[in-house]
Amino acid sequence: MGEVLWNLEYALHLQEPVMQENSIIPLGKLSQQINDFSHVDASCSAAQIGTSNSYYGGFGKVNWGVLCDGTKVTLKRSKLESSQGIKEFQTEIEMLSQLRYPYLVSLIGYCDENNELILIYEYMENGNLSSHLYGSDLPSMSWEQRLEICIGAARGLHYLHTSRIIHCDVKSANILLDEDFVAKVADFGLSKTSTEYDETHLSTVACSRSISLPREQLNLAEWAMNSQKGGQLKKIIDPNLVGKIRPDSLRKFGETAVKCLADSGVDRPCMGEVLWSLEYALRLQEPHTMGNKHSKGTTYTSDPVPQERFQFPFVALQEATNNFDESLVIGVGGFGKVYRGVLCDGTKVALKRRNREFRQSIEEFQTEIEILSQFRHPNLVSLIGYCNDNNEMILIFAYLENGNLGSHLYGTDLPSMSWEQRLEICIGAARDLEEATNNFDDKGVLCDGTKVALKRCKPESSQVIEDFQTEIEMLSHFRHPYLVSLIGYCDENNVTILIFEYMENGNLSRHLYGSYLPTMSWEQRLEICIGAARGLHYLHNNAVIHCDVKSTNILLDENFVAKITDFGLSKTRTELDQTHVSTVVKGTLGYLDPEYLIRGKLTEKSDVYSFGVVLFEVLCARPAIGHYISKEMVSLAAWAIDSQKEGQLEQIVDPNLAAKIRPESLRKFGETAVKCLADSGVDRPSMRDVLWNLEYALHLQEPVIQDDPEENSTILIGLNQ
Repeated sequence: MGEVLWNLEYALHLQEPVMQENSIIPLGKLSQQINDFSHVDASCSAAQIGTSNSYYGGFGKVNWGVLCDGTKVTLKRSKLESSQGIKEFQTEIEMLSQLRYPYLVSLIGYCDENNELILIYEYMENGNLSSHLYGSDLPSMSWEQRLEICIGAARGLHYLHTSRIIHCDVKSANILLDEDFVAKVADFGLSKTSTEYDETHLSTVACSRSISLPREQLNLAEWAMNSQKGGQLKKIIDPNLVGKIRPDSLRKFGETAVKCLADSGVDRPCMGEVLWSLEYALRLQEPHTMGNKHSKGTTYTSDPVPQERFQFPFVALQEATNNFDESLVIGVGGFGKVYRGVLCDGTKVALKRRNREFRQSIEEFQTEIEILSQFRHPNLVSLIGYCNDNNEMILIFAYLENGNLGSHLYGTDLPSMSWEQRLEICIGAARDLEEATNNFDDKGVLCDGTKVALKRCKPESSQVIEDFQTEIEMLSHFRHPYLVSLIGYCDENNVTILIFEYMENGNLSRHLYGSYLPTMSWEQRLEICIGAARGLHYLHNNAVIHCDVKSTNILLDENFVAKITDFGLSKTRTELDQTHVSTVVKGTLGYLDPEYLIRGKLTEKSDVYSFGVVLFEVLCARPAIGHYISKEMVSLAAWAIDSQKEGQLEQIVDPNLAAKIRPESLRKFGETAVKCLADSGVDRPSMRDVLWNLEYALHLQEPVIQDDPEENSTILIGLNQ
């Protein structure tokens, strides 16, 4: 679905050449169309732009104006002396030319001539959010209005995150409000895509703009968290809202905000969860959506929605549908009927009334409540509530005015939809399916029955294309029992796919932590480490540095034989001679060789360091970077080295292996792993030495071999396998 979604969005991008030709507006023409530009002369100065409706931002001067067709627009004019100006100008065009969403400010066009950099946006009548909260004489907004604005902004950010974009400058001044106070996220000058900001990225610049905040603003987050923890949240709310916020709504909002401010990123909710929580806070503020709290409906043993406030009394739904008048039926199926209705407050809803004679009715009723009460997404129909009074099973959904897609495509007299509309609908459905399936890599079966793994790439990224070519070059030259085999590839029609042998048991990390898979024995873990070491030893013997050794790049076949995979970052020794110093560090945070990270010098010993981290992952069953209360435990490598030096290695071993590892085997394994993590590459062992030591650790774990005096004299080490 990842590939399908990308192709649909690209098809829409091709249909809308907004940022390619039509929106490049010459300055002369712009000066004629915008009433703030009083002269056609392209060299007009800032003084000739109307100043009564302008202000300054980090990028430069912001004005509003009116095009010749009467359209109000906002003009963002760069400071020519701004070093960031050109970069942010280009970033914003690139981002907004690819993205269209109701909760993102739309880019109408731009001007790039005569030393001018001007971005033209849709005009947002009510300015930015901060101006309505403090520092102005504008009327105070209601709590419901503020929640709606937060929800709109959350939808915009959620859309960005599902499109793998990080905004990087979220603040109230960058949330703009249109004439209906609909919130839209703005200012994408600092934004990054996840391909730029993957897990390997370490930023050396915290912010590209000079920021100076007053003490009280710097302390707002800490002050709010302390108030929430102390149960004093009511005391810090805007005095204009006192007595106007329902306690349940305030509690939910406060809990959500505090979770967002957690010190560790892994403890913060995703924007999808934030969005759901804000919508729920709004629902708690609006009692009409909560139904009758004292409804006497039947409760299932595993109640999918423990909050009774989601339940509606049957009588309320009878009133909403004129006692389920057949003229209000908008859908029929084996499950029952769907009715159009209007709640007492005027809210339009769709009621799905299930037929109890339908065989799977009860199970499907419960499943639908469980799923939709947990998830909120712009492309999922919202569940407002349910009713199980009087042996009824009714689901109450938000009413969608335009019905279903099929009715607009065939069998009705409805107007035909444009191609752009159809593409937008397909993109929404594909985005929803992509999230539901996490479908970025696929498995398949060739016509001869061979199981394969398909790795799909987005061809618009130059880095992806380079990695694609590297992987083909590497794996077409090398064949080894401990390297994942490349079966073939496809590179046509903008489709870039690598086809690998299928590895039944997935990657090593999922067998160590983060899943419910059975615990592997110590012997099994040693065999896997030995297999991976053999693969790396083979690569180093052939003058190849893997450059991204980690537990997720060690795959396991049906017999749990380990094989090294992912050669997209790999380098040959001819590329990396002794004089080579890399200016761009690539790899994965937590596994990176500190010598490579600091000096940019990449050698085979960089792989050895990364493998040392993997060895401790295997021993401790925890990731390379953890998020624990104790700071000394964040880095697995540092924590493990300290434990080994203090003679406390036994205390960090996976609890599932307690008393199952022979002391001699553990000692040998620990010594080997620590040597791999030496600060200097010259102090680290070669992969040949690592392999020998791991096989010896396995030998020490298996006393049967030692007990036979005839076999005890020789230990066969499989270095040549």
